[in-house]
Amino acid sequence: MGLILSRFFRLSYLVFVLVLFFQCTSVAVLAAPQEWVLEQKQEANYLKVWLTEKAIAIATEPMGCHFVVKAPDYKVHCFRPKEKVEWIGEIADFNSIVLTSPWASIDPKQERRKIAKEALSKRVKVGESKICGLKCSKYVVRNTESYACDEILVADPILDFYKRLVFSPRLGSLPLRCYSYTRGQDLKRLPKSMSFQIDDSMLADLRSGKLLKLDTTSCKKIPYNPKDFEVPAGLKRKVDLIEVSYSPGQRDQIESMMDNIVFESKIGRDPSQSKASSKSSGKSGESGKPVKP
Repeated sequence: MGLILSRFFRLSYLVFVLVLFFQCTSVAVLAAPQEWVLEQKQEANYLKVWLTEKAIAIATEPMGCHFVVKAPDYKVHCFRPKEKVEWIGEIADFNSIVLTSPWASIDPKQERRKIAKEALSKRVKVGESKICGLKCSKYVVRNTESYACDEILVADPILDFYKRLVFSPRLGSLPLRCYSYTRGQDLKRLPKSMSFQIDDSMLADLRSGKLLKLDTTSCKKIPYNPKDFEVPAGLKRKVDLIEVSYSPGQRDQIESMMDNIVFESKIGRDPSQSKASSKSSGKSGESGKPVKP
């Protein structure tokens, strides 16, 4: 009897140890840090996004520049690995317009007014949907329709940077899909909560209708890899963001275009050109009468 009890207790102990081992293993697996990997299309660019609650890294194609923003300082690192150049700045000094336009800049006063206006904008939840298997809330803000993910949690600075990059409204969570209603859309068919504004600046989008501005085509979780959020060493720091966002070849094209604009503008305002033109028209005769040979 004693032998049977001894074997029973040894077997029970073995079972207990095995159960404890598997429980600890499963907890360790569940507790292992993870990151999100998203593939998106934003206008003419394709984005690959690595994301945690306090860090984001983005690679863009065909634009070719990369971004890293992470705690604790949440500085924007924009760099081109091929050319080995980088720009470092505050999130408040960054958005997609200054990233792509050599004419653009951020006015601190206008930026504060814009943030205050966005804070007052009515964010209306009009439904729910799923994108890449993730639950999203559908919002209408001004003249946009956006789908924000409820399952991906990120810190406010990460959300602010991402919003500025993809040019989406403030939604409180990460946008996975965004539409914009532009001047060609029938305004009577828009939700009543939408306010429609036409931008007549030189940077205005002249397309019409309901435009897909951002779309997420893939989303998955993988084990966290700190190397995904590292900025390469040995990069040369640049003062102007535009020196990094575009490759040398792309900048040459922009400079050539700007030179042509200035050249054409000067010709159009050249007084000698106007005088020569008036003299030429005068020789053809007065009161519209042709000069006899």
